[in-house]
Amino acid sequence: MKIAIIYSNQLIATQLGVLLKEFKPILLSSDDDKKIKDITLEIIITDKKVIITNRLANFSHYYDIPFAEGRILQDVREQQILCDEIDDLRTSNKILQVEVNQKRQIEEHTFNALKNAVLVQKGLMPNSSYNNDNISLYANVIPAEMLAGDFYFYQPITDNKIFFVIGDVSDKNIDASIYMTRMITSIKSLIQKNKNYDDYIEILANELNEIGKQDNKEKFQYCTMFLGEININKNELTYINAGHDEPYILTENSQGKITPKMILKDDFDENYGPIGAFLGTYKSRIISLPKKYKLYLYTDGVTEAANANGHTLDLDRYGEKRLEKMISKCRFTISSENICKAIEKDILSFKQGAIQNDDITQICISTLKNIKVKEENNESS
Repeated sequence: MKIAIIYSNQLIATQLGVLLKEFKPILLSSDDDKKIKDITLEIIITDKKVIITNRLANFSHYYDIPFAEGRILQDVREQQILCDEIDDLRTSNKILQVEVNQKRQIEEHTFNALKNAVLVQKGLMPNSSYNNDNISLYANVIPAEMLAGDFYFYQPITDNKIFFVIGDVSDKNIDASIYMTRMITSIKSLIQKNKNYDDYIEILANELNEIGKQDNKEKFQYCTMFLGEININKNELTYINAGHDEPYILTENSQGKITPKMILKDDFDENYGPIGAFLGTYKSRIISLPKKYKLYLYTDGVTEAANANGHTLDLDRYGEKRLEKMISKCRFTISSENICKAIEKDILSFKQGAIQNDDITQICISTLKNIKVKEENNESS
């Protein structure tokens, strides 16, 4: 604490300086008081008063002359304690501000890194929409957080064949997104290398399983996955269901709306576990498809979407029955995208503002040949 005694009466100033000698005050005439700017305690002596001003705390005490030396000495000592406390507080505030600024910089850096990671994730997956003369596909991921553990991928093999996969990584954190990235980059590499083999789906599933198990050495994770290929010419679906939710085959009923039928797991594939956790060997299955159909796939973020009551009752979850009811309201001729959008809208309505706690991913594939045949028949009739 720096004390300045500013005086017009030098005798009283000298007397006060002796009284306060432990504080080593600076004596200044009233003409010199502006020379020192960093004064903490300013004592101004006039002909009638002693004015003690604490510049840090911004208040003053007044004493009449003649003054009680004991009171002034006690006052200055109290002001010293107060000034020390203010200095400590200012120092703490400066340290705190530095820490806040550092934390803000770290948060900004982390946020920017996450934004870049989101862009990388999105870049790994193909466009939401794909169309050729025979196939129309729509896929979308709605992450629960910035980074997703769900993913989709598709690749045309020929004009009449398309490969597709939908996956859901266990957990919902940065580790899940890293595992997801590992899976999808492996799929892209493996499909290019093996797509000309008749059993390429089996090769993919089993190699992905080995990759997943290798990644599990430090932390156990797995990925439910449905891998498939639609062959338009043969009306066949070749697939492997690695512990994933059963997809739906959508057909047209007599009212022109959709009848959903689940591709149920049977003795052939009911024991197939998720990628990264399955100890056996995956074998593909081939089923015949109807003449007119769509294929709808989803992750459990759809059926397990919760309303404001949470997961206490089945009624509090969106569920398969509500999903099937929503699909059944759609006309068969609407696009794959519009089917997915209608389901998204219904989930949003069901949630009633509840926080999304899981990624929501959908794929819908329409075969355009059959729709075109229907349109031609309508025109001819």
